[in-house]
Formats: sequence, structure tokens, C-alpha cells
Amino acid sequence: DGPVEVLAEGTLSPGPLFGTLTFNNTLTLSGRVVFEVSKEAGQDQIYAGGVNYGGTLVVTNVGGPLTLGDSFQLFSAAMPAGDFASIVGSPGAGLAWQFDPATGLVSVVAGLPKLEFVQSGGTLRFSWSGDFKLQVQTNSLNVGLGGNWVDYPGGGTSGVNVPVDLNSPSVFFRLTKP
Repeated sequence: DGPVEVLAEGTLSPGPLFGTLTFNNTLTLSGRVVFEVSKEAGQDQIYAGGVNYGGTLVVTNVGGPLTLGDSFQLFSAAMPAGDFASIVGSPGAGLAWQFDPATGLVSVVAGLPKLEFVQSGGTLRFSWSGDFKLQVQTNSLNVGLGGNWVDYPGGGTSGVNVPVDLNSPSVFFRLTKP
């Protein structure tokens, strides 16, 4: 009935398989919170009067394959606050978990791309998967990263060769949706 805190070195799991844990007061999380989900059988769930999210959310699919848009109600809380610092686990190839602290739902979303590069002599070759485009910004060393992103020429498809320009010592690249 009193407030409960999961410290940074602690782990909280409603299990075993598809357990439900209820807190009649505020739950403060700064450690690991472990959930198992299954599209066929349900999910672990935590009920609380209030939740202060923090720490790491660990989600494991123990059922059949998940698809884009699947979601699971992990938390039900009248007064949610904060968010998890990170989410560990994968719902499947090319997919990722996204947690909404306001609703307590974890959803399956499209995974983030991975920008890879290989240097050969004075050239960087960038590659990635998915529907993304390469952007670049060049700034002076004393400025660092800014907001002046531009599309890299030919960066609309993966497999871009970029010559290394030693006169531009501070160059940044990113992927973005077209």
C-alpha cells in the first residue's frame, strides 16, 4: 500500500509468465522492468496509482511473430510521469519497441536504420537499408552539430561514395525519411 521504488541495481518483473502486479500507491522505477508479451496469450501487466518511469524497460516476445502496429498494455496508472531511459529487446527483424508513458502501451514500430560506412583511401562509402536518405552538414570546429542539414547529392538511395575533404574538418551525416 505504500510507495515502492525499484533502485538502479534492482529488477522488477510481474511474472512468471503473464503475471499481474498491483501497487496501490506510487511506483518509482530506476532499475530494470522486465515484461513478457505474446500476441496469442497476453502480456505481463502492472497496475499502480502512479508510476514514475525511469531505468530500462526489457520486453521479450514469448509468442508467435509480431507485426507492425501490434501493441500491449504493460502499465495502467492514474498518474504516469517520466519515461524509460532505454528499451531492451526486439519484436523481430526490422522492428523496434516504442513505449508511450501516458498510456502504458508498448507498440511494435518500424526499426531504425543503421548507417554503415567503409573507408577506402580518400573515400567513405555509406550504406543503409529501408526508405531513408542521407543528409550532411559541414560546420567549423568551434560550432559542432547544428540544424543546417541538407540532402547529400545522390543520397536518396543506399550506396553513396563521399570523398573525404581535409579542408572540412567537421562534417556530420545522418539518415532521415524522404
